[in-house]
Amino acid sequence: MATMGEENLKEQLAVLQAKLAVLEKQLLQGQQDVIRETVKEVLSQTQKRDGLQQEVMFKFRRSRKDLIKQKMVDSCREKQMTVPELKFMIVDQMGYASKATFYRYLAELAGVLDTSGQFVRVAGQVRAQGA
Repeated sequence: MATMGEENLKEQLAVLQAKLAVLEKQLLQGQQDVIRETVKEVLSQTQKRDGLQQEVMFKFRRSRKDLIKQKMVDSCREKQMTVPELKFMIVDQMGYASKATFYRYLAELAGVLDTSGQFVRVAGQVRAQGA
């Protein structure tokens, strides 16, 4: 049989275990609150910065096509290139567009760029074929 001292110790142990469980629950809740507040603060700061970034990215995405097409024209104006060389530069080296997009832009530039010869040339601009 358990003595009175053992029963008293068991009761105290049970009380301490209950208090420990309550404290662990409070600690966990406190940690969750701190994490929640930190996340809210970071999100609010990020959203403030993202407003300007989103506006700039929106304007860039709208004019991206024109920028790439202008880069194609400028490249042909600066240096004599074949279509594969121009494609390599725009698609492979710079990663400005996919292969399909490159050829679609090239087709849209049919009035500006002449691809009928060996080299791509800007319409109205005379280029030596041997250079």
